[in-house]
Amino acid sequence: MLRYKSLPKWSCAVMSLSLFAVIVLAFGRGWFSASIASGVSAAERERSMMGSDYPLSPIDKNIDQLGEPSHMTSEADAEAYVNALLEKFRLDESVMLEMGEFKRRLVRAEFSSVQDPEKRIAEGKVADVFNGLMDEWQTPDWTRVSPAELHAFRVTMSLGLYPKSVTRLPDGSVSAFCRPVEALYLIYLLHANMGVSAELHDAIKAGRWTERDQHILPAQGSVRLGTANIAVDARRLHEYRAALNTYLAAHPHDQFQTLVEKLFARLGIEKSE
Repeated sequence: MLRYKSLPKWSCAVMSLSLFAVIVLAFGRGWFSASIASGVSAAERERSMMGSDYPLSPIDKNIDQLGEPSHMTSEADAEAYVNALLEKFRLDESVMLEMGEFKRRLVRAEFSSVQDPEKRIAEGKVADVFNGLMDEWQTPDWTRVSPAELHAFRVTMSLGLYPKSVTRLPDGSVSAFCRPVEALYLIYLLHANMGVSAELHDAIKAGRWTERDQHILPAQGSVRLGTANIAVDARRLHEYRAALNTYLAAHPHDQFQTLVEKLFARLGIEKSE
């Protein structure tokens, strides 16, 4: 049986934060340990946090509306968007203090990306950052994602979780670039789903889906939990949690600031001037 050591207070609180839980190593030991120890997948926990109105509870609808590009006309609007995400999870004050500088950087980067499309983050980079984390954690090969899989995953997840705030092209299709907040959220969702499902992987590999034929793409992650292959999911969860537990045991003294800085740097979220 896997056993977990007691973990820092800040890590237990922040891992329950849906958006910033992507910074798993920096914010996240306790939440992940608790969820996998009880045999509950990260995706299931995410769904339970949505409330009875899943996929979009009133709280999530408000967050999605605040993140809508047409709504974000100032840095204050970007801050309101990020704050709404933070408030959803009622973080401990000490955690908020540690997050302060990183939150300011994210707010600034988010608003800049609304104003200037050149400052958005390519899906390929998001996939590379996620795959880099999987390499570091030495997770099974099936957790890695291709750019095509990342895009398909993003399309389906945005339909169920953040339809208004996803970055779209003039014709309404999902752009190949995303803003910093969504980039972080995508990495979290990929972590929560342990990559993409075998169904999505097979659909992409077989060429059964194109961006303009979204309806035949298998539903993803939290959205598909009701029809998930329980045996396969259980096996994957066991393999994934074993890899992450091994990594956490080998790196007991990872520093919060160093780890978050590394993730921000990989995504190109610049330091404050």
